[in-house]
Amino acid sequence: MLRRLMLLPLLTAVLLGAYAERQRSASGTAADRVQEDAAVVELLAPGAAPLAPLRYRHHDAARTFRLVVQSGIYVMRGVMQGQDSYLPTIATSWDNTGEAVSGPGTCVRWRLASAEVQQDKKVPATVIDGTKKAVAGLVGREATTCVGDRGGLRLTMPEPGDAAQRQVLDILAQAFELEFTVPVPLEPVGVGAKWRVRRTLPLAVADATYQLDYELKNVAEKGFETAMTMTFSGGSQPAKHASVALPTPVVVDQIEGQGRGELYSMLDELTPMQTDLSFEAVMTLTPSAHDDAPTDEERNHAYRMAYRTRQMMSAAQLGPLTWGADLGTGKRSE
Repeated sequence: MLRRLMLLPLLTAVLLGAYAERQRSASGTAADRVQEDAAVVELLAPGAAPLAPLRYRHHDAARTFRLVVQSGIYVMRGVMQGQDSYLPTIATSWDNTGEAVSGPGTCVRWRLASAEVQQDKKVPATVIDGTKKAVAGLVGREATTCVGDRGGLRLTMPEPGDAAQRQVLDILAQAFELEFTVPVPLEPVGVGAKWRVRRTLPLAVADATYQLDYELKNVAEKGFETAMTMTFSGGSQPAKHASVALPTPVVVDQIEGQGRGELYSMLDELTPMQTDLSFEAVMTLTPSAHDDAPTDEERNHAYRMAYRTRQMMSAAQLGPLTWGADLGTGKRSE
């Protein structure tokens, strides 16, 4: 019990949302980052004929889009077992400023035009009020996206004014990175094609590797539809959390998780048409005197927790589509 209680400072920080903190400045130039993102795409199956390269053209002006996110932590094992902690749902709207932005690929500067923090009975009023204050201070701030013709993304988010704003920006940045654009293979593909992208995700307490598997479900002149599955993994490593002084060393391991989503992407403009992604990442935190995998005895004092999130993006106003059904109506487009 004593060892578990020693973890409470770290658990408290995680439950308050300091989970998705990430590196904001990538190494190398923006051009390097875009090329690197595109290069990590591994084609697994080309799909059915006819085959053709998927390439973003982005010659039309980007439109306003909405981004809605909610995240939470659930403690599965430990003295806080059964306790969950959610942030409220944050619904944001992003406008294209129309400013000329130089950079690799097509660059758009987005203004956070509005943000709403929704009431939720499973979220304490103090957390809702704190999130509202943080979000209100971000309205009017700007982010920049640069996307290459194969979907490599360079993202620049505004600098936070305090820890609460950083928490909100980290969650929004995660949604941008996973959903704003779909990296596509160099090779020609057809319906049924499958490809894979791997990334390392810096978390507040550990580094996890995640793998995105895409399957091309439909393709047309102006856009394409993919189904995406996501898996997490991570080896044994010392816990890292700069803002928390731990009374005893902690090892993080057994990092695993999965998720899935549907993504409708436009080729002619840098606007996310419609995406819906949810996932869960699970990890174990164990007090330990060494950096190796914990022993069975040490695991008796461990916490097991799950990080859950759902993220949705959609263009605020959709134009005519050339395939499938109009999103939300079930009617076939012309």
